[in-house]
Amino acid sequence: NFDLPKLDGFDIDKPLDIERIAEHCRKEWDLGLGPISNMTRLCENLGIVVISYDHHGENSDIDALSVTLKRPIIVRSSSKQSACRLRFDLAHELAHLLFHDGIITGCRKTESQANHFAGAFLLPRAIMIKYFPSIFSNGRFRWDNMSEFKKQFRVSKAATLYRAKQLSLLTESQYRTGIISLKNKGESKQEDEDSFIELEKPELLESCFTYLAEKEKIYVEKLCDDLYVKPVFLEHLLSIDLNQSIYTRKYKAEKLGLKVS
Repeated sequence: NFDLPKLDGFDIDKPLDIERIAEHCRKEWDLGLGPISNMTRLCENLGIVVISYDHHGENSDIDALSVTLKRPIIVRSSSKQSACRLRFDLAHELAHLLFHDGIITGCRKTESQANHFAGAFLLPRAIMIKYFPSIFSNGRFRWDNMSEFKKQFRVSKAATLYRAKQLSLLTESQYRTGIISLKNKGESKQEDEDSFIELEKPELLESCFTYLAEKEKIYVEKLCDDLYVKPVFLEHLLSIDLNQSIYTRKYKAEKLGLKVS
């Protein structure tokens, strides 16, 4: 079931309340204060359909979008291969579902609110206050420690620096120094650790298709017929390979040594 916590008593126009909302959500979902192991699975467990879409081209400036329905959908671009960026985008869209039902988003105010929630949700202030001094102290960045922190929490170094500035753990000048250091090291677009952090993939729809095929003998081909769409459309929409999928009639027939016309 889709069921997000009510935010009665909170004011999303107040930054401190956004911090409190992030902490409230972690408590409601029994997440503690540690790293969130899989943001995609968390969203799906909350009843949100997550789709990874990769057919719009690398030049698109849209990283993710969400649609508020009875069964909400988050569409995430997979053209930008960064697990940390994906996780932040999902937390950002989760904020829109929490904060902005019936409100047009995309303006500076709503995007700032969603970004603040994403940072606070992925990196709670208690965690930052505890660990950030090992990353920055006495005016010096310890990038090895930053790298280990990133691998643990799966948040980009750039986003961690911004979160530290947000919590006044860095001054504006110190923050700029950190960002310039990343740029000088060639990490302004892709950071060194990105290739070692596995991309999260949606699981809910594939689980549904597998269940239908194995338990109900309803295959994707039948769903396409009922929806009046071609299989290739479903492949593009959901970024799945029907030729290799256990939930297709063709796959089932080949496993049994039969031919499918």
